[in-house]
Amino acid sequence: MPGRDILIFTNSLDTHACAVERVLQIRGGNPIVINTAHLMVGESVSARYSEGCTKIRMGGFEGTSADVHSSWNRRFSKLFSLPENLHPADRTFVRNNTQSTLTGFLGLIDDRFPVNPLASARYSSNKLLQLQAAKRANFLVPETLISNHIGDIRGFIDAVGDACVKPYHSHGWKTDDGVFQALTVRIGKDDVFDASAFEISPHIYQEYVRKKEEYRVTIFGNFSAAVRIDSQSLDDQSSVDWRSSPQYTSTLEPCELPPDVINSLKKVLVSLGLRFGTFDLARNADGEYVFFEVNEAGQWLWQEMHCPDCRILQPFSEFLHCASDDFSWEPSRRSRECDAVEVLKNLRSDPRFNGQSPDDYPDEEVHVSDERVQNGDG
Repeated sequence: MPGRDILIFTNSLDTHACAVERVLQIRGGNPIVINTAHLMVGESVSARYSEGCTKIRMGGFEGTSADVHSSWNRRFSKLFSLPENLHPADRTFVRNNTQSTLTGFLGLIDDRFPVNPLASARYSSNKLLQLQAAKRANFLVPETLISNHIGDIRGFIDAVGDACVKPYHSHGWKTDDGVFQALTVRIGKDDVFDASAFEISPHIYQEYVRKKEEYRVTIFGNFSAAVRIDSQSLDDQSSVDWRSSPQYTSTLEPCELPPDVINSLKKVLVSLGLRFGTFDLARNADGEYVFFEVNEAGQWLWQEMHCPDCRILQPFSEFLHCASDDFSWEPSRRSRECDAVEVLKNLRSDPRFNGQSPDDYPDEEVHVSDERVQNGDG
């Protein structure tokens, strides 16, 4: 008999996790949200091996791997909340011990339809492997360098002439003036820059692509949803990185990409061992589709919030409920109470948000850790 529990792993109070939990409850599923950041404070973990069977307790889940129907590895904490009385010298020890325990627990359920499998998620985070997979799928990919060697960096920029630089991992800092986020920046061979700033950490350098328009595409099973972003109609920085301007939301429109493009994106997922991914693409001046990256745990709620006809929340929730790579979605199954706008309205009364409105930041979620903002130890 298949398990009935759908485990959602996150690292904070997360709008995406809570929204999917709500839809699964509406659709008759049994979701359990596990906050991995609180495994040492508020949550707990336990496993007992006896007579050939391992019984697991993690957060609100209790049972064996057979009791798990599917899981969504939405976010995992890298820092973990720790007791206030813990000596600073012990923090690294406790966090490493907790991380190893969590990894071991996840391995026990790695055959219970994880989205995405832990090993594949780590493998797919390698940006160069992503580009190789995209090239094999017949995408145009930009010339790329990952380095902190100033000679290699200068040589690369001189070779491509017009380049851009971005961090390997997106990051943001909370300051008294708001949230500051590291974004993609354009750089040319005639620009003067401080070499020490480039040597302190490896970054991704790519030849600059002159874009006509950009796309965010979310794919799982046989389902895909895409929005077109008219990033070139905004300011100069937004033409390089559309996230730099909140006005990008006014340029969004749902769209359907050619079947061969969608099939190529699916090939990238298969090559990287992923069941789910959010893709960033562009069309260049010649009308060719250019692959930038795939995020195995990328944001997608904002697509539906700003383009209500681009429904993802209910299909993705039913993907977890169905637990099949052959999952397909029929628009006739749409339930309005499962639309993102309606679900986030209902989450306003969720006491876990402590008065914060979950629909204030559907695309940034600055009150939690996500791919755009990291909140330190919390």
